[in-house]
Amino acid sequence: MKRDYFIDLAKGFGILLVILGHTHHIPFQGYIYSFHMPLFFFIAGYLFNNEKYYNTSMLEFLKSKFKSIIIPYFTMSTICYIIFILIPTLKNFITKGFLDIKLLERYLIGIVYSIGTTDWLPNCSPIWFLTCYFCAEFIFFIINKKHKSVLGMYFLLAGCGIIGWFIEKYINVRMPWNLQIAFIAVVFIGLGNLFKYYRFINISKKAKYITVLTMTTIYYLAVKLNISITHDSLPVALAENRYGNILFFYMGAISGLIIVIYLSKILETLIPLNKISFLGQNTIPIIGFNYLIISLVSKICPRIITNHWYLNFIIQVIVVYILILIINKIPLLQKLIYGRKKVI
Repeated sequence: MKRDYFIDLAKGFGILLVILGHTHHIPFQGYIYSFHMPLFFFIAGYLFNNEKYYNTSMLEFLKSKFKSIIIPYFTMSTICYIIFILIPTLKNFITKGFLDIKLLERYLIGIVYSIGTTDWLPNCSPIWFLTCYFCAEFIFFIINKKHKSVLGMYFLLAGCGIIGWFIEKYINVRMPWNLQIAFIAVVFIGLGNLFKYYRFINISKKAKYITVLTMTTIYYLAVKLNISITHDSLPVALAENRYGNILFFYMGAISGLIIVIYLSKILETLIPLNKISFLGQNTIPIIGFNYLIISLVSKICPRIITNHWYLNFIIQVIVVYILILIINKIPLLQKLIYGRKKVI
C-alpha cells in the first residue's frame, strides 16, 4: 500500500507537539494538550484497514498488535526501569546497605498496570499512550466487525464516547492499560476512519484553506472557553482522564487535529519537510524515551531547562534525532522498539 506522506508529516507535527508539551515552562501547554493525543488516535483510524481487519480473526489481530505495540511498551519501560529505578536502588544498597523493595515493586506494578504518572512509571509516563492505543484499537476492531452500516458505526462510537464520559464524570477509576481513556480515544479512531471513508482529504485546496481558517477560530474559542469554565490552565490531560467541559473538549480536539491534517496535506506539495516526516515515522521511541531525553538535557544544560523553554525544545529535538539514528543502526533494538525490523 502506498505510504501517505502527509500522514507522516501530521504525525511528525504531532510528536513535535508532544515534545513541546512536555517541555518545562512553556506558556501555552493547555492549547497543545487539548488535541495532540487525539490527533494520533485520529491518524490511527485513518490508517485502519477495514477490509483487512474485517476478515482477520480476533486472535490474529491481538497477536499482531501485541507485537507492534505491547512489546515496544515493555521494552522501553524496562529500559527506563533499569536506568532510573533498579540501578539507583542497587547503588543505594551497595553504599548504604538499604534495599528499597517497595520502590522496586511499585514501579513494576506501574509498568504491568500501565499507570501513566511518574509516580508509577519509571520516568517514561508518556508511554501510557501505547497500552491505551492497544485497547482503543481492539475496541474499534470489534466495532468494525459488528457494525452493519456507517450509521451503525456512528451509534457505536457515540456509545463509547458516553461510556468514557460517564467513567470520567461519575466513576473516575483508573483501569488496567488505561481502558477508561480508550473509550474516549476510540471516538477519535472512528472519526479518522470516517474521514477516510468520506474522502474529506480530497477536498479542493481552496476548501482546505477555508477549513483551516474556520477550524482555527473554533479551536481557539473552544480551548479558551474550556480554560475559562474550569478555571484551569490545563483543563485537558488524557493521561489523567481529564477533559474539562466535554463539549469544548471535543470541539477543541477535533478542530485542532483537522488543522494539522489539512496543513500537512497542503504543505506536502509546497516545501520539503523530510526531517519532520522522519520524526513521524519514528514516533514510538520518541514517546517512550521522551522523559529520558528531558532528564539527559537537564543534566547537560540545567540553566537552559530553567530559563529558556524554546532552546530546551530545540536541544531535545536534536537529541531525539541522534537517538533514533542509533536505534535504527541496531537490528535487535529496532525489532524490540518498533515490533519489527524497520526499513528507512
